[in-house]
Amino acid sequence: MAEVVHRNVEEFIPELEQLERVGLFTTAEARSVLKMRTAHEYKLTRKTKCKEDYLSYIQYLINLISLVNKRRKRLGYFFKKEEIEYSVTNRIHKLFKAAQMRFKSDLSVWMTHIAFCKKWKKNTQLSKLFTNLLQIHSKPELWVMAAKWELECHNDVDSARQLLLRAIRLHQTSKLLWREYIRLELLYSEKLRKRLEVLGTSVEQQTDSEDSLVLSGEAALIIINEIFNKFPGDVKLYLQLLEICKNFDFTDNHINTIYNTIESNHMTCELAWSALAQRPLLSAAGITNDEILSEKESESCKIYEKAITVFPTEIMWSLYLRSLLQQLNQYTTENSIRTSVERILLKFRQAHDSGLLVPELYTPLIELLMKTGELSEANDILKAVTMKEPTLTTTALWQLRLDVLFSSSHNISYTWDVVRTVCQYSESQVSLPVWLKTFEWCNVECPAKIEELVQMSKTKHREIYQRMKDKYLHWTLSSSGVKAARKLYKQLVLEKPLSLDFYGNYIQAESSLVNSDIKQLRLIYDEAIRDYGHQSPVIWLEYITLEQTHADGEAVRVTRLYNNARKTLKGSMNAELITKLTLIQSGHTNIDCEGDGPTTL
Repeated sequence: MAEVVHRNVEEFIPELEQLERVGLFTTAEARSVLKMRTAHEYKLTRKTKCKEDYLSYIQYLINLISLVNKRRKRLGYFFKKEEIEYSVTNRIHKLFKAAQMRFKSDLSVWMTHIAFCKKWKKNTQLSKLFTNLLQIHSKPELWVMAAKWELECHNDVDSARQLLLRAIRLHQTSKLLWREYIRLELLYSEKLRKRLEVLGTSVEQQTDSEDSLVLSGEAALIIINEIFNKFPGDVKLYLQLLEICKNFDFTDNHINTIYNTIESNHMTCELAWSALAQRPLLSAAGITNDEILSEKESESCKIYEKAITVFPTEIMWSLYLRSLLQQLNQYTTENSIRTSVERILLKFRQAHDSGLLVPELYTPLIELLMKTGELSEANDILKAVTMKEPTLTTTALWQLRLDVLFSSSHNISYTWDVVRTVCQYSESQVSLPVWLKTFEWCNVECPAKIEELVQMSKTKHREIYQRMKDKYLHWTLSSSGVKAARKLYKQLVLEKPLSLDFYGNYIQAESSLVNSDIKQLRLIYDEAIRDYGHQSPVIWLEYITLEQTHADGEAVRVTRLYNNARKTLKGSMNAELITKLTLIQSGHTNIDCEGDGPTTL
């Protein structure tokens, strides 16, 4: 074991000597690197090896190369790279290969090696790496990654094509591979066409029929027809092919082929009808004339109208309405926008009346009604949809109803009755935004109802009641002062659990007083430590700082708090406590306490 380590150590001594000789590292730094690398080598010679040992060693060497590069730029010295960086890089590749041999099934090791080769432009190793990887992990995504690398980095279309063809033979039902194969052939055709443009030659001037077929993307068209045979009736896949073809300006024939196939053989689902209805809009892409856009939209709507009679479903209506909303953004004149909005509202009302409007589309409907001043209709629609099955109503719909309600000119009594109904059915944790929105409304419009609102939240999810208690204490503090907040705190502290924010807000309030009472602050900190002392070093740090800085603080308590904190906190949190306390004592007051709670604790 020791012999192997010493042999490996002797191999990288020359590069350390070079680092020291050229002035990139000092003698002490070189010895430190030697010590660290020796420690890593010993880890790799143990009988039981783990992946983390290899990766930590690799990460150390990568950091070492980065440091060398920074030193080179600072000193302006760019020689001896073969003796230094190349030697370290070769060691990294050896470590990756050893890890891959031992953990062949762990894909993360392979992907880390690929990322390293790409970053440091090790193309030769990367080519071999992809070959070895695909022999062990024959996943479609990895074949696509390898083909993409061959195309983009090596500019080798033939190799990329061969990789995808081999992958398709192994994974004949992989839709991803077929899609990427079509994309590859279209990219190749586009590349050849651009080359002709640079040479000042047009596609029409090509006399060779074979070249003309390649330039027109005939290979991709053959693949598309093969996909029709391989995946009959898969309209979703056909539409994905359509999106690929739309990215190229010479694929009109491909697009027409896909549309004609869908129209003639696969009009048995909502997606097929929607695709056919979108066809007139495709020819209007890039047009800014509102009259032409309106004509194309009318053609599209005729097909959609026929579609909703054949398929009167939520899916069909959703596709229709989303198309109308998307088309609305294309208009530029006020009259065209107004006409489009009227058409959209008409169709939204029809979908709502027929009970086929999905919950997600109520948001754009209500927004349009509010923009047009139809608050009463918006309120009626939301009342109908939320009270139809209130226990199944989504939080978004309840929030929407509150938004419309608070924007309307209803009296306080009516609004409060609706609010109580909304809160009655908002019980889960995800409905917390409903309660927070209601609390804000009460704070502005009806402060007398805040206590009743907090009492209502008692029977709901624990997270809701916790947040409402936080808001209640903060509101009492700002509206009635510290004495009222103290009284409320004594009541609420008996109703556990309390959040860290609850204690933080109250501590901040007590500390802001001119003559803050340290006895009161100690009671709050003691209560917070009982609840969160085992998981938050920040509480202990703030408590210790209080005893050190407060006029009535006691030095003996600092030692006692520190010892209790060391006993309570476990693992990394204990180390974090020591580190941050050291920084505080050395004069660093801004301690990063991310993830531990509010900075007031």
